[in-house]
Amino acid sequence: MENIYTLLTFGLSSSSIPVHPVTGEVRLDALNEWIEKRKFIERGPSAASITTEPLVSEPNTCDVIFGRGKGTQNHPGNTRLREFIDANLEAYEGAKLLEKTLIAERVVQQVKSLSGRFLKQAGSGWAEVKDESAREKISHAFRDRRRKLKQREQEVGSPFFSHK
Repeated sequence: MENIYTLLTFGLSSSSIPVHPVTGEVRLDALNEWIEKRKFIERGPSAASITTEPLVSEPNTCDVIFGRGKGTQNHPGNTRLREFIDANLEAYEGAKLLEKTLIAERVVQQVKSLSGRFLKQAGSGWAEVKDESAREKISHAFRDRRRKLKQREQEVGSPFFSHK
């Protein structure tokens, strides 16, 4: 019990300690939860978006790669993604939040139907990201595309698409 009080002085509650304070039995549920939290902390926040698949040595032409710069922009998979974005932009603009998520998911599935993956640089190779991260990238691409079209619209003076 004295150890429990000592741990409490460090801000640790007795419920977060994987040992029962009275009986001394190991509480597996608390232990497993603690292990998972430690794994997440040690991997870092960016690792949570990467799948556990083996690294890809080189992206193929259907893959969408995360990153910045002309090399990323000009990659064939990223070019195709922009075409998908353009094809769905008007529907995305007129959609409510849930519909926007479904449209982004549909774009993820379009890329995957062409044997494409969403890849992020990871050390000496590329790691496939989870669908949630891919949807976030696509949603960001929709917003970025809208911003660029509005800038052009202001420069030229004519709308590129009409709102319903």
